[in-house]
Amino acid sequence: MIQDWYPPGRKTDVEARQISQSFSIANLTRYYGFQVKWTSDLTQHLSIDWEYKQITIFEHAIALRNHLAYPDDCPLPKQFVQEAVDTIKLLFPDDKDTKAFLSREGRKFLKIPFGRERSLSLGDFSYWDMEISQLLDVWEQGPSGWSQLRLRPDRSNFLEYSTFWAASVVLLLTVISIVFGVAGLVLAKKALDVSIKSLDVSVKSYELSLAIACAEANATEILPNFCK
Repeated sequence: MIQDWYPPGRKTDVEARQISQSFSIANLTRYYGFQVKWTSDLTQHLSIDWEYKQITIFEHAIALRNHLAYPDDCPLPKQFVQEAVDTIKLLFPDDKDTKAFLSREGRKFLKIPFGRERSLSLGDFSYWDMEISQLLDVWEQGPSGWSQLRLRPDRSNFLEYSTFWAASVVLLLTVISIVFGVAGLVLAKKALDVSIKSLDVSVKSYELSLAIACAEANATEILPNFCK
């Protein structure tokens, strides 16, 4: 029956395809917009709804651990159970991002690998290689939307990331410089207007004072150059 669900030996074209160290559910949800749907049905594990970008994950890791601990009581092939464990180990590495993700989801996976190392080669997967390969295709294309502005966990977009933000800083400083330049011109114009008005008031005050002085008796004799 397991063979009907996941025929072993189903391989992608590139068996030796390597998987990034930072490849994880936490980063797929954070940078690529995926969501996780939890299931109790192992046959639905790693099924992907591309319309809603939803990855289904088998939630009972403790059951897999028990199957490995007591293989004689398990109807599932040991290789199948081991690979299910390996997929969880691959997608949920023991790091702070995964712990934060599981905390937000209200989930907690016990340490179930029994000394099994995290496999980062697609060729090590026979039952879920196609699903992992499809997720890798998306991963290698890079994030979309606003997630492109974030530095990827593997820093593969560091050059684009640093170039974008450096250009953004330069643009921001340019805009600020233009704003202050325009503000300076406005203030200078207002200061000039005030100076012109002040000069006009001074001229009129002078003319008034001169008129008063010239109205005095003998003004033409005292101020011959000003009073006619």
